[in-house]
Amino acid sequence: MEAEGAKLDEIKQLGRRTFAYNARHLDGGHYVNYIFEAEPQQIEKIQERLKLNKLVHIQHYERLA
Repeated sequence: MEAEGAKLDEIKQLGRRTFAYNARHLDGGHYVNYIFEAEPQQIEKIQERLKLNKLVHIQHYERLA
């Protein structure tokens, strides 16, 4: 994230949890929240890079005020 110009504020390790649905033959995974500041174009670059990572199953982004 920082390589794409985002300012990383906090990383929250949420531990292993079961997925709501079984996708890709996975029953669960390790959840991590990254709290960062970035411009929209930087977020697009981060999303594209994470899509290439086979260890990342789901990405969700939320805008905070």
